[in-house]
Amino acid sequence: MDEDYFEEIDLDDDNLFDENLNLDDLEDLDDEPENKPDPNTRRGKRPKKERVKKEKEKKIKVKRRKKPFSSRTALGLGCIVAALLIFFIIEPLMTGVVGNTRDIARVRTTIYAGQKITEDMIETVQINGGSVPANALIKSGDIVGKFTDAKLVAGDYFMSDKLKDSAFGDGIYMNGLDGTKKIISMTVPDFSAGLSGKIQAGDIITIISASADGSMRGTSYPELKYLKVLAVTLSNGVDGTQNTDGSSALPASITLLVNEVQAQMIAGLNKAGSPHFVLTYRGEEETANQFLEEQDRWFITNNIK
Repeated sequence: MDEDYFEEIDLDDDNLFDENLNLDDLEDLDDEPENKPDPNTRRGKRPKKERVKKEKEKKIKVKRRKKPFSSRTALGLGCIVAALLIFFIIEPLMTGVVGNTRDIARVRTTIYAGQKITEDMIETVQINGGSVPANALIKSGDIVGKFTDAKLVAGDYFMSDKLKDSAFGDGIYMNGLDGTKKIISMTVPDFSAGLSGKIQAGDIITIISASADGSMRGTSYPELKYLKVLAVTLSNGVDGTQNTDGSSALPASITLLVNEVQAQMIAGLNKAGSPHFVLTYRGEEETANQFLEEQDRWFITNNIK
């Protein structure tokens, strides 16, 4: 046999033998004639091909012993599971909101600023108790009849700081225009013409004018029979009849809800006439609106636009 077929091996090499080899297996080798060394092979020699094959088998065994998941992967998964348990179960249980639902009023349809809220604009839904905003109104009875100072859309909650008892406070009436009506201010000429300072927001008034020819009879106008007062304003621009320091004051102007024709007439009277304001009604808004509807019907009947 060719001498080049063999190579020198180091008997002290740790990689030479399979570390998983059992001592009992070594004893069994004596009984297996097929594992006995070839008498033609010199002592201390092993064929090179056989050695390479052994090393490959050893590497395969090492690879098979690798674990499918490392300790870091297991730790990461454990942290994620723990976080989910805390967020969705432990925390709700501690705050007492699991299974705690309650009814709450919510906006059903779009409500515009300055618009009066009615029952059909509200829906009642059940939500998690922990999701109720702190300043949200719960019952529809606390909401119906109020006015909003901002636009609300379906799904919104009724926040107490967005609702007002009257559409005439804080200039809310300015946001309630729909294109069919206009807003105009008229100067209060003197103490008596302005009802001695007693006109209030929400009043229904009639405007008449003193006669220009000096006669004893003034002039009334069917176009200005029923007008709604939106605000009374002091000379410093503050709405109401009190100054910022709390002292009483007479209004310098009144703000009215009008149509196009009424606005033109008021502008003329404000410049050249001598207008007087007559109180027609003060009370429930529903009744006040009946006077305004009567005024609108007059314009429709007489085809005045």
